Amino acid sequence: MPDPSVDHGDGVVPTGDESTQPDESHQGGGKRLLNAIKLPLVSVLPRKLKPKNSALDIAATEAGCTLLKAIMVAIAETIHYLNSLTLLHLRKRQFILKDGNIFVISVSFKHNKTRGCQGVACGSPCKVSNPSLPTCESSKRELTSHQQDKLETAPGAAGLASMETLDDSGAAEADPDQGEDGMESVKLDADNLLPASVAAWSKAPLTQYTRLPITAVVVIFIILLIIIIAVAASGPRHSDHTSAPVMDGRYVEAVTSCGMVQGLLENGAFSFRGIPYALPPVHERRFLPARPVDQLDKCWNGTFLAHNASTPCWQVYRDGSISGTEDCLTLDVHTPFVRYENPLPVVVLLGADSLSGGSPGPMRATAKLARSKEVVFVTVNFRLGPLGFLATEYLTRSVKPQTSGNYGLSDILTALKWIKLNIENFNGDKNAVTVFGHRAGGTLVTALTSSKMAKGLFSRAWVSSGSGVFPGKDLAEEQMDNSEYVQSLGCGDADCLKRLDVKELLNKVPGHWRYPAADLPSSGLPAPHRWLVLDGVILRQHLSDVWEKDEGLPIKLVMGASSHSDVPVNLKTSWNDISGAQVERYVRDSLLGSRGLADEVFRRYNHSYSGLVSLISDIRTVCPLLTLSRSRPGVPFYVVTHPRSEDGLAGVAADVEAILGTYEPRDVEQKRFVTAMQELFYRFVHLGELRREEAEKKSNQNRVLLIGQDANPSRDYPNCDYWIAQDIVPRYARID
Repeated sequence: MPDPSVDHGDGVVPTGDESTQPDESHQGGGKRLLNAIKLPLVSVLPRKLKPKNSALDIAATEAGCTLLKAIMVAIAETIHYLNSLTLLHLRKRQFILKDGNIFVISVSFKHNKTRGCQGVACGSPCKVSNPSLPTCESSKRELTSHQQDKLETAPGAAGLASMETLDDSGAAEADPDQGEDGMESVKLDADNLLPASVAAWSKAPLTQYTRLPITAVVVIFIILLIIIIAVAASGPRHSDHTSAPVMDGRYVEAVTSCGMVQGLLENGAFSFRGIPYALPPVHERRFLPARPVDQLDKCWNGTFLAHNASTPCWQVYRDGSISGTEDCLTLDVHTPFVRYENPLPVVVLLGADSLSGGSPGPMRATAKLARSKEVVFVTVNFRLGPLGFLATEYLTRSVKPQTSGNYGLSDILTALKWIKLNIENFNGDKNAVTVFGHRAGGTLVTALTSSKMAKGLFSRAWVSSGSGVFPGKDLAEEQMDNSEYVQSLGCGDADCLKRLDVKELLNKVPGHWRYPAADLPSSGLPAPHRWLVLDGVILRQHLSDVWEKDEGLPIKLVMGASSHSDVPVNLKTSWNDISGAQVERYVRDSLLGSRGLADEVFRRYNHSYSGLVSLISDIRTVCPLLTLSRSRPGVPFYVVTHPRSEDGLAGVAADVEAILGTYEPRDVEQKRFVTAMQELFYRFVHLGELRREEAEKKSNQNRVLLIGQDANPSRDYPNCDYWIAQDIVPRYARID
């Protein structure tokens, strides 16, 4: 081990008076603490001395003494407040100057009960009133040696605690495990120059006392904990609504694969409307699958102003009106942020009352909702009616591969590809896309779960009040079914169909093709039309066959409907005047009455108007959709039962409006319903599960959630089993 009489690397030699041997248990820690204090002092003092008798020598030493005193005072005050008695006891140390003068600094912590001066200057030692405060003493001593002249004739060769004056050539390598810092064995050239009296005084062992109170450990731990919390708190958070720069107080820009787009600041979030995701399906591109904008010459120049709402595609509404545009393949994006870190889940909205029209219906999101739920919403326009789904021999022969129909499905697939490519620029997570479809939009979402072309484009799907029956006809059969309509148009080839006026195309569509019947089944009603077709490209197999073989997309799926999804149009306005006798006559005049099922109907549904609507809804929508969900393992199903209006009905879009924030609750019960619906949906969007306990996945029990004021699990929906047994469901299910 190093000789205790040797200077320990800082140019300071311990004094002999008042020396005490340190305790071994504290020696290693004492060295480390001493080195931590002395090294900053060494760096402050000059490394090369001025000529002999320079006033800077004394000034530098005085400055070092003052700095050390200030540091010790600060540490002592801290320890004093922690009620610690002693942290460090440093004995006298000496600095050997080139000119032969020795300055001694004494810094100590002592239990000093004597009240003395409140402050002390270097060179004026005194005892202080605070027992934790250090004393600082600087004294000058004369150095005599037979090598004095040699020191004087070597200017710059030695310095105050300077590394240039240290000789460590014979020192052993430092042992970090022993608390050494490599300076314990360093010797000063002046060690052999001191007279016996001075040498004896200077070779006394270094005395260090260390004591680390528990409170000091606690303080260090608390400081580290505060630092960790501060660093974590300063990181990016979803609730920190920072985003891209806003220009002129309302505009923001984002990048897409076709160029820059400019959106608007709305309610603290951002909306981009009318962004093209495919080439316009006009002229020669009418009746062709959607084609993405993947060529620069097809893109816009400069920045696309995505300020105005998208114009819907051509469609026929329930009141018979017709409106829209062919250049309609656009989408709207509502996002809380325009940035790249912390991407948010994406919800793609697809809505239409039927595959003939009524789009987007209630499927409308806002920037405010996106900010509130921390979700990126995308609303997609897609083609409807004959422009979106017409399959005919003329069109099939005009393209390769030879097929026709399902153009609307190709629109949705192209939009999903655009989202996959671009949504990260709008702070969306391309790997967390939920496709949310209502009515005909839900039907299309369900159809896509059987298409291999949709693989990897979305990870979750939510279907609300869609159809439970899907196409079983191949392309040839569908073309035969459409032949009468095509002949009514007066066209004999594809070119004629592409040049035909849009309104003529739509006006010639048969009435029963436009909207499914929302009524009890009757033998006098014409067969419903099926727009979707097994075209051999997008849809190749019947949905139930794909699900039974477990060949569908590996996605998470939720299905549900309102208990009052289908309301007869002729009864909607006169519900308040409908008596029980009228309801009974209405049922007995239907197919149910002719099959002798009326008495069982009234036992299950009673004679009220709301009971009649529940009966129709079960047969047309709820039970067929529940039956379909059973064919795929692990698909939870919900039924909205909470009445919304004075007529006691829940409403076909009650779940959608609650989810999208357009439901206006009038009482506490309705507020609870909205909360329950939103908790289910947004938990699914963010986490991929409906309920915390995930009972739906663990067993086949509790497969149905009845959502009134709250979501209550049920083993099943008993009326559906009855209609399935009577071969009413799914035979008379709503189509599209």
